Amino acid sequence: MQKAYIVVLTVATIFIFGCLQPSAQAPQTGNVSMASSENLQKVSLRALNTGFYDKLEIRVKAGQPVELSFSADIDSGCGRGLLIPAFGVNLLSMKGETKTAIFTPKEPGVYPYHCSMKMFNGKLIVEE
Repeated sequence: MQKAYIVVLTVATIFIFGCLQPSAQAPQTGNVSMASSENLQKVSLRALNTGFYDKLEIRVKAGQPVELSFSADIDSGCGRGLLIPAFGVNLLSMKGETKTAIFTPKEPGVYPYHCSMKMFNGKLIVEE
C-alpha cells in the first residue's frame, strides 16, 4: 500500500511541476497575419517547456474567422492542451504536432485561453 502511495505521489509531482518550470524565454504578445483573400485571421500559438505559451495575448477582429494553429513542446506537460471555452476550442498536441481550430468570434471582448489545469494562461482579445 505504501509503495502505491509513493508511486502516485511521484507521478503527480512530476506532472504538476513539469508545468511550473522557470521561464527561460519570455512569452510574446501576438497579432494575427491576415489572409486577404478570405479575411481569415491566421494565428499560431505554441506551448513552451518553460511553463508558458509563446504568446500571452493574441488580438483578432470580431466577425472574421480565425484559424488557430496550436503546437506544444513535447516536454511542456499540461501545456500540451489548449482550451478556449468561449469558442469550444479544445486542442491537444502530444508529440509536437500542429493542431488547428477554426472559429469566428462574434463579440468584442477578452476571452481566456489555458491548459486543462489552468497553469498555462493567456488571453484572446477580440476587437471591433
